[in-house]
Amino acid sequence: MVGTVVNCLYELVGKDGWNKAHITFTEDSFPKPYSEKERTYAVSRREKFFDPTKIGTSLHGYCLKVREQLIQLDMYREWEIEKIAIVE
Repeated sequence: MVGTVVNCLYELVGKDGWNKAHITFTEDSFPKPYSEKERTYAVSRREKFFDPTKIGTSLHGYCLKVREQLIQLDMYREWEIEKIAIVE
């Protein structure tokens, strides 16, 4: 699944039965090379992006390599998604 953040993530909005997913971005989304683990972020279904009852649509994710590095992924709409894996 390759595509922009918003287009790909809308596929998750309609899916039931998941709580956590890992989103891996393509290598060319970054200015320098990073490992797959450094390009992968864990997101929760509880984020505003996935809740239609919320006014906001923010999406935060934690980098798998540096666990405390929280990033607002919806601010990087030009990044392309390489794959999404539902882990819970």
